[in-house]
Amino acid sequence: ELQLWADHDSVETSFKEIFDIAEGCKFKNCRHDKEPKCAVKKAVDQGFISEKRLKSYHSQYREVSLLEGRKEQLIFMNKR
Repeated sequence: ELQLWADHDSVETSFKEIFDIAEGCKFKNCRHDKEPKCAVKKAVDQGFISEKRLKSYHSQYREVSLLEGRKEQLIFMNKR
């Protein structure tokens, strides 16, 4: 199994255009999925970002979130 060894900063670097457009989202914690007035979804609808690119972003963001959760668990367990 190949795992992604990255953090949220590296996802931001890889998907800079999504993070730049996300500045225009109504909500700062927008997930760019079903939230109203999402600038990223609007950019997809207008063809500025491909749906495939957004799906890739979501996939990598989830993977990094899981990885960071695992890291936190290991740190906690090692402190016991």
